[in-house]
Formats: sequence, structure tokens, C-alpha cells
Amino acid sequence: MCKNKVTSETHTGKVTSEETKRKIGAKASQRTGSLTGKKGSDHPRFQGGVARDLKNPSHADYAWKSAVRKRCNYTCVITKEKQKSGQRYACHHLNSFDVYVDQRYLSENGVFLKREIHKQFHDNYGFGNNTEQQFAEFCNRFYNFDWFVRKNELNLV
Repeated sequence: MCKNKVTSETHTGKVTSEETKRKIGAKASQRTGSLTGKKGSDHPRFQGGVARDLKNPSHADYAWKSAVRKRCNYTCVITKEKQKSGQRYACHHLNSFDVYVDQRYLSENGVFLKREIHKQFHDNYGFGNNTEQQFAEFCNRFYNFDWFVRKNELNLV
């Protein structure tokens, strides 16, 4: 029998204590190549400090998100559904944060999207080096509408 299948069957429903999880994590962090504790310039994917700290957003991040939500009337620009309590939405940079430094905090460079649509975009186009043209292609390819026409309809120009 396949080892993965046997393991899956024997571990289904298994309850692991917090202590065991902690021990497994501690052992894994000691393995060669572990990235535990590697931050900033010590991390192998460090690219010169252009990323935001998403766990501790700056005032500028909060202000930008607030301006984008207000500009889009708290409505997903793709589904045209207004945000309801408990629903998860995201503010998306049309021209990416990492490349278009001068547009990082311009509300005109952001749109309000349902979280799953935002994830779908980045699953298809990756994170970083994104453009409004890619977003237009995404809208056409997955939702069958012209982004630039919608942008005019929603007075987002």
C-alpha cells in the first residue's frame, strides 16, 4: 500500500496535544535549511525592504485602505455587491505596491474586492509586478466584462 494512504488513514481524526505540536515545531526549526527566525536581510527571499509589514500596518496603509473603500462605496468592483457585516473584502493595488512606488498610497490605484476574488487574481498573476492591464485581462477572462468600461460606470476615473 502507498505510504501516504496508510499514513492518511492512520492519522485521520488523531488529536495532537499542544505540547507535541510545540516539540515538532522546535525540532523542525533545528533542521538544516529552516527559515525559522530568518527575517529581513537574513531571509533568502529578501529584496531590499520594499514589502510592507502586513501584521503591523502603518498609518499610511490604513489611510489608503479607508480611502479605497470609500472611493468604491464599500462595494466589490467586480460583483457590485456591497460589503455586509462578516464578509471579508480586500483592497487591491491595480499597479503593484513593489514596483510603482509613486502610486503606493494613491486611492486611484486601488479597488475594493471580495477576498476570494482578490485571492483568485493573485493565484493567476502572482504577487508583485502587477499592472492595471493585468487586472483588466483578469476581469475579461474570468468575469467577462471590460474593466475600463466598468471603471467609467463606477466613476472611478
